[in-house]
Amino acid sequence: MEARAAQPPPPRFYTLYERGGPAPAPPQPIDGQFQQFGVVFDTKDAVAKSSSGDAPFDGRRSYKASLKRLNREALFMFIDLVDTLAKRPSEASSKVDNLRTGLLNLTNSANALRAPQARSEVAKQFRAEMRASEEAAEATRTSLDDTLQHLDAACQDLLSKIPR
Repeated sequence: MEARAAQPPPPRFYTLYERGGPAPAPPQPIDGQFQQFGVVFDTKDAVAKSSSGDAPFDGRRSYKASLKRLNREALFMFIDLVDTLAKRPSEASSKVDNLRTGLLNLTNSANALRAPQARSEVAKQFRAEMRASEEAAEATRTSLDDTLQHLDAACQDLLSKIPR
């Protein structure tokens, strides 16, 4: 009978670690293709371009009207899908694709609105901070004026008490 270990041997990289010592540096990034779990991945895949610069709104149309229109279209597509499911279930897949496209358009439009909303919110906060700092500066000015008046009165009082 052959002697076998109850557990597999430790991985080879365990020798890189020392008790109390620093951890080894991470491996270098992989360039090109690699295989993991039987699937080939390519690191050179094109990254999806951000749509932040390609906003579908040019400033002449309102976000509110566009979102309302897209919402209405999505609702009509949903009603059309339900009607198709009830009458002709075999044609439902195209209606599902239409609804998916409509909801994707609605999501993209809502995402395009987020940057201007954030900018306007930051501008509103800055205006509130400016008002608060102006009020604090005005309160400081009035306090300083009152203090100077009291000091002038005290100086005049002291000067009047000095014999000449």
